[in-house]
Amino acid sequence: MNAIPAPVRRAPDAQPLYLFPTGPATLAADATAYLVKLQDRSPARCPFARVSRLILDSTHVVLDPGALRAALIQAHPIVFVDNQGQIRAQLLPETTATAPPADLLDEFFALPVSGTYYDDWLRHARALALSQVETGVSSRAARMARERLRRQFIHHLRSVPPLPPERALLSAAIAGLVAECIQERRLRARYILDDGRCAPLAADLRSLVLLMFHARAADQTRPLSSGGPWTLHELEHQRGQITGLLHRCISDLLRSAAEHVERGF
Repeated sequence: MNAIPAPVRRAPDAQPLYLFPTGPATLAADATAYLVKLQDRSPARCPFARVSRLILDSTHVVLDPGALRAALIQAHPIVFVDNQGQIRAQLLPETTATAPPADLLDEFFALPVSGTYYDDWLRHARALALSQVETGVSSRAARMARERLRRQFIHHLRSVPPLPPERALLSAAIAGLVAECIQERRLRARYILDDGRCAPLAADLRSLVLLMFHARAADQTRPLSSGGPWTLHELEHQRGQITGLLHRCISDLLRSAAEHVERGF
């Protein structure tokens, strides 16, 4: 029987583990590391301390129960992606559901008209995300494209379009990054508003990153499907800026929630 892994301190330079093999594979674990088992190859070891989150192709990868247990113990979010690269499921450690910040948001969303307050927060967060992308472009077409983004996704709060299918792996990486931030702040991926509607916190945080991508594409006056401004490597390169934005927006939401809960409205 495999030893139960103990929680380890995550290395400052821990990276996502992307597992997208061309054939069958198994992700297992021992007491100190994940084991990537490909056909006709010796298992590759990925120490827990070096991993921040798991992005898995659910079509080809079998998640061993031991690896699932290890991910929960190590607080590694998991994003499952199908053979088209579309996000099918996410798994966050169960401890995120019982932490004080999550309870605070439950109280906040139980307040009357909490949906209005949440929409106000989302508008502010999207405006902040858009401001993170320096335009540096003065063409009339680029300015008009920026204004369309503001009108559609900030003023009218429309859903930010997903990345095109050829950028599906990048979409999964964004989902993993957001899941890691939510896990770090001990929150849940979604909440229920006072009127019964869903407040999809994880999806709304992802929309901030997507909006940054669309803003970059708009500034270059070309669609994301034509090569676009960012790659998976660039996402990791910009991780500090993106996670800083996400944590700032989460802090703004928690601060607003605490104020409204204290006042009772």
